[in-house]
Amino acid sequence: MTRAVLMYNLDSEKGRKIKMICLKMKLRIIMVSSGQYLEPIGSLAGVSGIEPAGTVYEGNGFGDEMLVFKGFDNGTLDRFLRELKASGAGKVSLKAILTPDNVVWSSLELYEELKKEHEALNS
Repeated sequence: MTRAVLMYNLDSEKGRKIKMICLKMKLRIIMVSSGQYLEPIGSLAGVSGIEPAGTVYEGNGFGDEMLVFKGFDNGTLDRFLRELKASGAGKVSLKAILTPDNVVWSSLELYEELKKEHEALNS
């Protein structure tokens, strides 16, 4: 499985630093736009067998930064997080690994789930 990072709302200096980490680690970079928020995450990540919904999202979406990791094992994730910290890019609070459960979720569904988890952990 090709390793990739789906990036949301990271068209910034922080996003540039994250892209540099991805290039250094030979990770595929996938910039997700708000119009793609209804597509299954697996489709955006290029997972075979996950078909695109073909629906363009026209709502307000979300403004929080989010990263989704495809094909990462524990070592790769640990290295990425170390590189992120060392880069001085700053924190991205909403992060997820692509799983058999969330591969069919839309970006909006994953965002809502991560937001709930983040709030529960930080309350």
